[in-house]
Amino acid sequence: MASPLARNTLLMVFWQALRAGLQAAWAIGLARVLGLNGYGTFAGHAGLATALGALSGVGFGLLMLQEASRDAGAFVPRWRKALWRLVTSALLLSAVYVGLAVSWLDTSLHWMTLLAIALPELLLVPLTTLASYAFQAHERMGWAGAMYALAPLGNGLALVLCLLAANPVNLASYLHWHVVLAGGAALFSLLAVAALLRPGWMPMRAGRGEYMEASGFVAMRVIDTGLGTIDKTLVYRLAGADVAGQYTAAYRLAALIALPAVSLAISAAPKLFRRLGAAAEQMRFLRALAFAGLGLGVVSIPLAWGLSFALPWLFGPAFGQAAELARLNCALPALLGLATLGCTMLMARGRKRVRIGIQLVALLLMLLLMGMWVPAFGGGGAILAVGSTYLVLVAALWFALWQPVRD
Repeated sequence: MASPLARNTLLMVFWQALRAGLQAAWAIGLARVLGLNGYGTFAGHAGLATALGALSGVGFGLLMLQEASRDAGAFVPRWRKALWRLVTSALLLSAVYVGLAVSWLDTSLHWMTLLAIALPELLLVPLTTLASYAFQAHERMGWAGAMYALAPLGNGLALVLCLLAANPVNLASYLHWHVVLAGGAALFSLLAVAALLRPGWMPMRAGRGEYMEASGFVAMRVIDTGLGTIDKTLVYRLAGADVAGQYTAAYRLAALIALPAVSLAISAAPKLFRRLGAAAEQMRFLRALAFAGLGLGVVSIPLAWGLSFALPWLFGPAFGQAAELARLNCALPALLGLATLGCTMLMARGRKRVRIGIQLVALLLMLLLMGMWVPAFGGGGAILAVGSTYLVLVAALWFALWQPVRD
């Protein structure tokens, strides 16, 4: 593996590990403060907001990453277009989220509480992600990784401030601080881009062709994010807040262990974009990434099994079932990492439609399996549904990846 890629991957792994540590500490603290039911309620509602957040920016962020990776001169106009489309789309999606939460989830939460859940996921966190894309396009992986750590840092600080200031501490009182600190993280990310990359802020018009190409990216993001987030909302709706809390704790462990492979995929994306068309060189690079992903996956299985026993100690005695679910889920970190690598490779090779088709089938499969197995088997059914879905997804992605590209 090329030395710059190894260095960039290590930087991304460091920041992703810090992000994961902050996220885990926040999740554990929030679960202990809110209890099993409150934590499950928050996870179910936040999952829906995160799934809708994939539409924020309508694909212009990834379009900026692709074009600026190939031509540095394309960065400034692409940044301005992506930034303003993110802001306008997020405001519209906030209204959609409130409507869905009331009608589909049949929520009892106040609309102001719903907005406090929605705004970070639909606007503020996507702004930090857009800033990360900007730094990734310039291969400044230290700053790119730092942007991913801002949101969980803000979440953790919000919980600390809530504990210090609020009496009593509940979901509504926490969410006030959650929004404020998420806004601070987003502001910092924008100031970092302004100071280090100097792209300017004036909005720019986009042509029809740009919207057409961005639509492919937004379709990928919607399906990709749906696969990773809507499961919590489905468990909440089909089995209740307590089961959603147990399931979410088990899933977070799997996502934490999958981070090295996810970091490798993020670091490799700019290089893959530039190597589009250099078939022999790209295939050698793909093989190296494949072996690295397989190695990380093999290591993750026993690690997930061993760490599962710590979940009740970390989250509290009420989360005892989460440990059992995590052991049932011990292959998921490997599948998550391989799926992320496969998706990144297909995207960088210009095969967005193939990736979209495969992931769409996987999402529909997950919805079907969740609908059948969660009502019958609870959290265990959710684990089996997600594991089966990702097994099919990984097999299809990697089969498609090695097929020759037809012009």
